[in-house]
Amino acid sequence: MNAKYSTGGLVDVEYFVQAWQITVGAADATLRVTNTREAIRRLGQGGYLRPELAGSLIDTYDFHCRLIDALRVVRGNARDLTLPREDSREFAYLAQRLKLVGQTELRAEIATRMAFAGGLWATAAPATAKKS
Repeated sequence: MNAKYSTGGLVDVEYFVQAWQITVGAADATLRVTNTREAIRRLGQGGYLRPELAGSLIDTYDFHCRLIDALRVVRGNARDLTLPREDSREFAYLAQRLKLVGQTELRAEIATRMAFAGGLWATAAPATAKKS
């Protein structure tokens, strides 16, 4: 599983946010920002995303960024973003880098964040976007 490109990875969050920006940004110039975190914040503040969805998006985006940064440290390069086997030493070190309590917590956090990001398109598709 790739932390960036697999279903539920960082790219799903980024593309979801960009799709919202395209959908509602024509009418609201404040959404035309390049920073993903800022775009999520503005989409939430503007009423385009429910506050709890915007909060979960930011948390998931931040987790993915931290996970990818930690993978780069663990691997010593920026190319391989494949998650290590859960029973490997690399996975244990990854949990430590992320300041999580062991491999079990890391496994659960990855599963939760990937499931949330992977389900974004089914639960809150921009095509139905309406400012509340």
